[in-house]
Amino acid sequence: YSSAPNAPGATVQVPLVDAGSTVNQFNGTFANDAVAFTSASVSLSALYTSFSISDYDIAVTGMKGIQAIVDSKVKSLASTIVQNALNTAISSSTSAIAVSTSNFDGDSLGDIRTVMSVANVSEPSLILAPAFYTAALADLAATESFNFAEASREGKITRARGFNVYEANMFASNVGGLALGKGGLAVALNYWAPMDGAYEIAQPITDKDSGLTFGLRMWNDPATGAKRVVITALAGVAAGLTAQLKKIVKLG
Repeated sequence: YSSAPNAPGATVQVPLVDAGSTVNQFNGTFANDAVAFTSASVSLSALYTSFSISDYDIAVTGMKGIQAIVDSKVKSLASTIVQNALNTAISSSTSAIAVSTSNFDGDSLGDIRTVMSVANVSEPSLILAPAFYTAALADLAATESFNFAEASREGKITRARGFNVYEANMFASNVGGLALGKGGLAVALNYWAPMDGAYEIAQPITDKDSGLTFGLRMWNDPATGAKRVVITALAGVAAGLTAQLKKIVKLG
């Protein structure tokens, strides 16, 4: 994310993290292994969601009503960007990990971890479809209750088998999830700066769940007596290091 101004259609370079694998035997001097800095080009698209609310509705609900709608719209915009990122990751993955729906459990996470370790993936994350997430959650909560008390109590997995684990109900029916490293996907988000003094409110706003930051614009329309609100984003996504992208496909 960058707060620096940019225009729709601009291309930004997103740095990618590659753990690397070169280790040398010391023979009296340090060899200079040149490292090419790797980045992905990401084109920024202008996205927005908006609504208007009448002066009567404002009088009835107050600013709390406006805030509730803003929160809902922010989550919708965040969901669209996350969906675009997952679609790009799945379509760009050059290899897959096949898993069974019927016996997916905590040990299955270990099997996926082994595959990712062989690929020398840095800071791996695991994004699972609901059925797989629930199966892993139930197994971890039942078999490892001391270490996974949160899984049993809160119904969520934060970390397991070296993964940051997330749930996403955004995959096609034949896809169980996605395993990826920090350099596997390049996502760029830019603040779409408004004109100074043109709005009643013009400021960044962050979605609490995803951490994505957007632009909020609010102004009064005297012609209709309504308050208009627009939430904007300059966002783009591109495949990074495809070796760090592993699609999880369903068996059976």
